[in-house]
Amino acid sequence: MSEPIQVGDLVAVIVSCHPPAFGSFFVVGGFEHGSVSNCIFCGKEHLGPFARAEDHFGPERQFFTAPLSWLKRIPPLAELEGQRTEETIREPA
Repeated sequence: MSEPIQVGDLVAVIVSCHPPAFGSFFVVGGFEHGSVSNCIFCGKEHLGPFARAEDHFGPERQFFTAPLSWLKRIPPLAELEGQRTEETIREPA
């Protein structure tokens, strides 16, 4: 199982209410524990907790936040080293 998301982690947005945010990556700079927040792109309300991007986004230099449920942690390469996966290699038909 993956480690929980922490400050400094690289994350990918795998769910979004706003298509341009889907598939984007950012480094987590902090957390906001409010229960509701509005999307900076479309204004839609979402439930928290939220991860805040490390840097500002957009022309108004707002912090980008995303509900933790939208994010997938990208583990550092050093964390992946030593992990073995077993795959069955099949002969081509």
